[in-house]
Amino acid sequence: MKMVKEEKIEFGLYNFFQIWIFRIILSIAAYFTIIHFNENVFGLTILLLLILSVLIYLHTEIIIIRPYEVVFTRKYFFDLITTKKEFQKLDVKEIKIEGDRTFRSDVFFDVVRLHYEPFNKILIHLKNGSVKKIKTHIYLNRLENLKQFSPYTERSRSVKENIEE
Repeated sequence: MKMVKEEKIEFGLYNFFQIWIFRIILSIAAYFTIIHFNENVFGLTILLLLILSVLIYLHTEIIIIRPYEVVFTRKYFFDLITTKKEFQKLDVKEIKIEGDRTFRSDVFFDVVRLHYEPFNKILIHLKNGSVKKIKTHIYLNRLENLKQFSPYTERSRSVKENIEE
């Protein structure tokens, strides 16, 4: 059995540190909110709920490209909760990428704080005519390999059959 090349597209190091530093700050804030809970029960309850909801919402994204499928994965709440969207190569007509989020724009807008769309969009056109939209924080240059995910060929179909055996 042959080993099939699997490619992972992930956050850049800049995004990774942003998220983990933010998680650490929120965890410290939650800790101090719990310590001083008796001083203002109502206000600190609301603050604690806000902190926990932001901690749950923060996520990392991974796109795994295999010869026969593409898998979009989001990991929430310190990577304890995972959601996946899988698309088989047989079902995909084409993949388009929209947006302009790059490392340079991310750093610039972190400093300047202008309003801009912080997502790149992946449009997956399926053969049945439907279009799936996925918003991602992954930089545009990392998403370029996703465009090469072309429709099934006999060769890639036989690769999947070899894996399943």
